Amino acid sequence: MVCSFLVPVVGNYNTLLTLPPCYDILSQKHKFPLSLAFLFQIGGDGWLVDIVKESNTYSFTGGWKNAATALNIKLGDLIIFKFIDDVDFNIDIIRKDIVQQPSDIFHISFTIQTECMILTSEHLKHHLQNNNLHKPFTIRFGTGKWLVRVKKSFPDLFITDGWKKLFEDLNLQIGVSLVFKKLKQTTSIVELFLQDGTGIQPNNNDSNIQG
Repeated sequence: MVCSFLVPVVGNYNTLLTLPPCYDILSQKHKFPLSLAFLFQIGGDGWLVDIVKESNTYSFTGGWKNAATALNIKLGDLIIFKFIDDVDFNIDIIRKDIVQQPSDIFHISFTIQTECMILTSEHLKHHLQNNNLHKPFTIRFGTGKWLVRVKKSFPDLFITDGWKKLFEDLNLQIGVSLVFKKLKQTTSIVELFLQDGTGIQPNNNDSNIQG
């Protein structure tokens, strides 16, 4: 099972990356590295970084400066770290700047439970307006699938029909973040993250979510 966590890029990110509180818990549960990590992108370069702990907070330092420069990390970006094994983490970057954002990954978050979901990602809104605004599309999490529609009420876009069922089936809670990844024009796979950054793993029947 792949274990992941989400990190917002804030503060003095050029020299160190402060990791979320969940890293301490996940390091015990999944044997995360505590002194050295290797960060890489599929098909790209990799970087060794030091891990330091101060006041129960872990940070990537050392080689992080080289990684941040090479990856063109900016304030406001979001980084998904997926623990592979030993000291290896695969990374995905969700860019704050819509111009730099790859066309196949989007981020959105929500804070209240409703029968629809207001889209806050400008990149996702742009994609849906260009491709799927008047078509139903499928959201996948684990082996579960939910057919939803997008509606427009100027100036906002909403995920409507099917959203309430997805929300209830996955037992979503206030503050959960969703990352949409495009598989094709009418299907997106989502990854879910709790407020503390912990990635949520699908269970066998997809009727609930678990950290």
